[in-house]
Amino acid sequence: MQVFRQAQPPPGGNRPSRSAAEPAQAQAQDGEDCAASLRSTIEAEIIPRLMLAHRGEAVRDRAARDTAARAGVPVGEDPVEALARCLLDASADEARHHVRGQLLAGVPLESLYLDLLAPAAQRLGALWEADRCDFTQVTVGLWRLQQIVHEVGRRPWLPVQSGGAAGRRALLMPAEGSQHTFGLLLVGEFFRRAGWDVAGDPTLALDQATALLAGSWFDVVGISIGSECHVEGVASAILALRKASLNPTVAVLVGGPVVPLWPDFVVRVGADATAPDAASAVAVADALVSRRDAAA
Repeated sequence: MQVFRQAQPPPGGNRPSRSAAEPAQAQAQDGEDCAASLRSTIEAEIIPRLMLAHRGEAVRDRAARDTAARAGVPVGEDPVEALARCLLDASADEARHHVRGQLLAGVPLESLYLDLLAPAAQRLGALWEADRCDFTQVTVGLWRLQQIVHEVGRRPWLPVQSGGAAGRRALLMPAEGSQHTFGLLLVGEFFRRAGWDVAGDPTLALDQATALLAGSWFDVVGISIGSECHVEGVASAILALRKASLNPTVAVLVGGPVVPLWPDFVVRVGADATAPDAASAVAVADALVSRRDAAA
């Protein structure tokens, strides 16, 4: 499986654009793109495959059944459905209690992210799309999930890898206009677990990011693009980030559901590479920094 794609010269030809003879249709489509921002973020960014290639359906099914039994989920109730219900209808404390029960039952952190938190976020998006809950409910539910990820990731007993990433720093941020970037939050957790020092958050604005880059050394900047309506301005943002950076060779990674839509997206926006998922993003960052250090 290809881990990442580095910037290469464009193979020729641009991404097909909408016909100039269909301005009304184009405007309508743009509106649909923006309206689908939350759904695309949830379904493609929130669940950046998180190493799905390494896990089989049968293993996940057995793990889900075992987890439900150990964590006290009622017989016949799927843990993901139970958490989604807590996020929408119950209190934040009940949602935390649900996740805490999984941890106390011995569920590994990776499995918690892969088999519970990310699918629960996807479920919220599906319910919103089906008009079974409103945007405010989904927003509150995703906010609760973000708080849970922060709390779980800061548990003192969770191991943090050490070694190759020691001293390396990453700044993670969304493209301007991106919202509900729960996937960016999970990417940050993967970097931290790999030993990186991570700054930034899903609400970091461009001016804040440039100030951080100007004042501190960062090895990598990661930018998450949630939907097509957030693409405009990415290239100029990357130029501003590079110009402000204290590190003249800072590497820039881009990711998100819209990146594969343009085969030459990395070149178009002036980034260095992209990665298909959170685990691969760490590998990409390590490779880019190691190559830079070797050339120094």
